[in-house]
Amino acid sequence: MDPVYPLQHGWADHEVVWDKWKRTQKREHNLVIDLWDETQLTVRLRAPEADQVRRAYYELPTAVPPADGEARPVLEVDEDKAVAFDSALFVRQMREAGHLELDGARRQFFNADLVAREIAHNYLFLSRGSE
Repeated sequence: MDPVYPLQHGWADHEVVWDKWKRTQKREHNLVIDLWDETQLTVRLRAPEADQVRRAYYELPTAVPPADGEARPVLEVDEDKAVAFDSALFVRQMREAGHLELDGARRQFFNADLVAREIAHNYLFLSRGSE
């Protein structure tokens, strides 16, 4: 039999489905499961002892400023190397939309991508350091 998930049903019967799932898990695996509603989960996640769980799963990573406090300069890409970016989906979409001047938009897009990657890298680096 296929598993039954609450999202496949209306909002009104989600508790019935989860209660049935809970009974099945208890019977088949001898598990004790305490089901929480949104309010119970929110209260638990706001508790100080849940700080690491909340940050890891529910908060967006934030940028870490450079150690020296100075913003790093954006590097310019040589025109011959920039041609390699012409096959990027973003550039192709801009051309398809009829935009002819792409240098500024391309630079902003790839700089934003670099910033996003750096934020993700710093977040992973910092989260590993706190373990």
